[in-house]
Amino acid sequence: MSEEAEKEPLFFCVETAGEYGGIAFLKGPFLWELKFSAKRSYSNQLFQFLPEFLKNAPFTLEEVDFLVVDVGPGSFTGLRVGLSVIKALTLVYEKPVIPVESLAVLAFTYGQPGYPLLSLIDAYTGEVFLGGYEWKGEELVCWLKPTLLPLAKVPEIIKEETLLISETLERWKRSWEGFGKFLYLPRPVELSAGLSGRFAQYLYARGLGAKIVSGEEVLPLYLKPSQAERQAKICHGKVST
Repeated sequence: MSEEAEKEPLFFCVETAGEYGGIAFLKGPFLWELKFSAKRSYSNQLFQFLPEFLKNAPFTLEEVDFLVVDVGPGSFTGLRVGLSVIKALTLVYEKPVIPVESLAVLAFTYGQPGYPLLSLIDAYTGEVFLGGYEWKGEELVCWLKPTLLPLAKVPEIIKEETLLISETLERWKRSWEGFGKFLYLPRPVELSAGLSGRFAQYLYARGLGAKIVSGEEVLPLYLKPSQAERQAKICHGKVST
């Protein structure tokens, strides 16, 4: 590792918000990463692979400067797992945390294309989480804060040609056939711990508002009640929205 990279802060990153995730160490350009798929339980994979990952990594948690975690929006269960791991680590190592948002991380993957970016994550039951972003120079600016919308209403917020970024665009393309303002990447983007770490690294290095908090202050960005909460409303005779 170069002398310049040695001076960079060391990040330990956890990603469990979307279809893909994992854990990673990140220091300068150096990335040591293990990727997971949500098709298997994130909790099982984390508890199964974390000890071996830490044992073989070139870094230790004692050396870490910042913990990074994706706080959502995304999988309700996945977010709980990721935040639980980070909160547990802060109790042992007392490291500060940089929370990142999944939709901003997705937008960050696609350089500076010159188009407005719309990041989407499947919220199921005919809904999506979405957030709008745009590169202005080297700064990623948010023009639509993370929100929850029915799938059919997404075209209503688009006023110009917009690039859609998601792990699961193929699920929705047919729903938006004929709407000419949507542009698509040639292949889907995958969330990962390394990508979340790169975004945190970018924010921190440029002083662009990297939020640094304690473990107790890390909160998930839930935009939709859990299935259990929705079911409870139905059982009490209320209509859930």
